[in-house]
Amino acid sequence: MKVSKNLRLIASIREFLKDRFNLDEDKADELQTIENLRKGIEFRGTNLWVLIFAIIVASVGLNVNSTAVIIGAM
Repeated sequence: MKVSKNLRLIASIREFLKDRFNLDEDKADELQTIENLRKGIEFRGTNLWVLIFAIIVASVGLNVNSTAVIIGAM
């Protein structure tokens, strides 16, 4: 009988936590998000060059284990 109460308590706590930490309600529509990103971001010209150089700087920062360089690349 005591085991049954403990199991019910654990199950009820688990359901409470599952309900509280459920992210499905706040989830955005994936297709709409991808479409908005594609509309708002152009990988041409200056944007592309800045991205390439930021990747290079971040790679160098990773190779020399420099947190400051990695943050600077961001």
